Amino acid sequence: MGVLILIGAYSGDYLDSFFNNTKPIYTTIGSLLGVFIGLYQLFKAIKHVSKKK
Repeated sequence: MGVLILIGAYSGDYLDSFFNNTKPIYTTIGSLLGVFIGLYQLFKAIKHVSKKK
């Protein structure tokens, strides 16, 4: 999950520097997207494990 957040943050940072943004808009969006994807993967794994029981 942490890797997904880092990928989102670094991607957003790259886009912010590429478009010369003074506010970290893309960094925030990328970080939040990484969090949501990580949580989705976590809940999917929990659902899969609970079905095995």
